[in-house]
Amino acid sequence: MKIYILGLFVLFSTSLCIGQEITKAEYYIGSDPGFGLATPITVTSSGDDLTLSLTADLQSLAKGFHVINLRARDDLGRWSHPTQRFFYVFKLQSDLAKEIDRLEYFIDTDPGFGLASPVTVTSPGNNITIDFDAVIQSLSEGFHVINIRARDDLGRWSHPTQRFFYVFKLQSGSAREIGRLEYFIDTDPGFGNGTPVSLATTGNDLTVNFDVDVSTLSSGDHILYIRCNDDLGRWSDVYSQAFSFTITSIGEKELVPLFKLYPNPSKGNFRLEFSEKQNGLLKLNIKDMNGKTVFKNEYDSNVNSINVNLPAGLYLLNIETREISFTQKIIIE
Repeated sequence: MKIYILGLFVLFSTSLCIGQEITKAEYYIGSDPGFGLATPITVTSSGDDLTLSLTADLQSLAKGFHVINLRARDDLGRWSHPTQRFFYVFKLQSDLAKEIDRLEYFIDTDPGFGLASPVTVTSPGNNITIDFDAVIQSLSEGFHVINIRARDDLGRWSHPTQRFFYVFKLQSGSAREIGRLEYFIDTDPGFGNGTPVSLATTGNDLTVNFDVDVSTLSSGDHILYIRCNDDLGRWSDVYSQAFSFTITSIGEKELVPLFKLYPNPSKGNFRLEFSEKQNGLLKLNIKDMNGKTVFKNEYDSNVNSINVNLPAGLYLLNIETREISFTQKIIIE
């Protein structure tokens, strides 16, 4: 059995009692039992300006909102008007020895409790580890989030645990076997030094899903880069996906894809694909590493091909629409 208590500090002043000394105080919750019949609050020393503390026993109260009423009496026997404080009683059931008997997952969109894809729980318990295969064949290329939640034998659902992952379709133009895949976020650590992605099989046309570690990311705009290596040791062009990452005030993580830009490096011909339809004009600005603008143009927001004629080198490309503004590095070969 749990005991619920409410602790309060209450300031009483004899300004309510016409300048006399406070000698008695009491409180009640709910119905007024009458002056002098409520639960007493200890007054150790009388005075005309007192701060009193009390601890109220809430064990018998129902779950929900309640109001506590506090009043004082002066040495002439006159009672003040009650001071009211609202509070909420929330009773937690113990999780000890409660067993997890159901598990489910959903990707991107929550269908509702009990309506997501079920995961077989072969042996219920209060601390279990389960491996399962998630169905991803119908997912589009790009970022997704898998949410996993459990239910105990009292029918209570847990909060979902989230994992971000990326679906990436690998193709090799020279029919060589893809044997290695890696990714990095924002900063290139060098060929072979990115975060490796495990490949279940090699081939020249693969679809791979993998978890993207966002545990150390700060809120803001970021770019995911992906590249692969074939059996001749040749690295592919870098595929990039811009996204916005947010950590909410309650610690939840939100990831919103913005656009894809590829290939990078290129000879000046890029594909641009927005995750959501943009409105108005697309403004494109390219600066060299000295900050000098070397290319500037405006396009219809539905444009998906960008061609620039610039010397080989490293540049900063800024994409701006009515909804987003983003800057990333590009390489012209």
